[in-house]
Amino acid sequence: MFPSGSLRAGVSGGCALWPNGAVVGVPRTFLFRNRNDIERSGLRLQNEDIDWNSEIGQKLAHLLLPSTQEMNFRIAHELAHIELFDPLVKVPLASAALVASYHIALVAPRCECHVIPCEITCWSCDVLVVLPRLVITGFPLLFGAGLFVYLQLSSALGRWMELRADRWAALCKKSYTEGGIDFMRKSIELESILQPSTQISISQLISSLSHHPDHQERLDRLEKLLSITNWDYN
Repeated sequence: MFPSGSLRAGVSGGCALWPNGAVVGVPRTFLFRNRNDIERSGLRLQNEDIDWNSEIGQKLAHLLLPSTQEMNFRIAHELAHIELFDPLVKVPLASAALVASYHIALVAPRCECHVIPCEITCWSCDVLVVLPRLVITGFPLLFGAGLFVYLQLSSALGRWMELRADRWAALCKKSYTEGGIDFMRKSIELESILQPSTQISISQLISSLSHHPDHQERLDRLEKLLSITNWDYN
């Protein structure tokens, strides 16, 4: 485990089955123990020094200082990715996409021959005749379609993994679930401070560009899990 450069995001990598094992990166805020640590961290808001005695400064200090429950949940979330072999699950998808693209690229010149007849058979078609046509008409379309399908499948798989890791971490203990709920609520409130004038939140933007679900969706799922789970065993 090591502190990463991020203020909020945690990271994980590797696999317990690998010789070198796995690592978990925790946010810088995990090193903060009190408000003084935050004030001495050198954080700036919109390239300006933060007045920690102001209303917004006090709110930021509260949002950036994690509770023990929140840290437990977030560490458990990253460990879930490792224990559930999430890094390995995506390998077959990437490999399959590469193999499929390769075979499509092999079949495409033969299809080109049928669309634009040549004087010789498909199997011995002159590459210098077919390749320019394929580059102009086929490759951009094939590349774009293949990339789009791969990104959609990878995003859907990644989002499912994130929600599964949330559930796995939350079910460890009731306090972990409560910590996860606190983290999601703080993240949503922090977004409202950092981006008050934008209609699209940071969480929504990240969600659209990566495999992380929106914080509100994750919060709703954790709150539902907290209400329906029998916590007597904890």
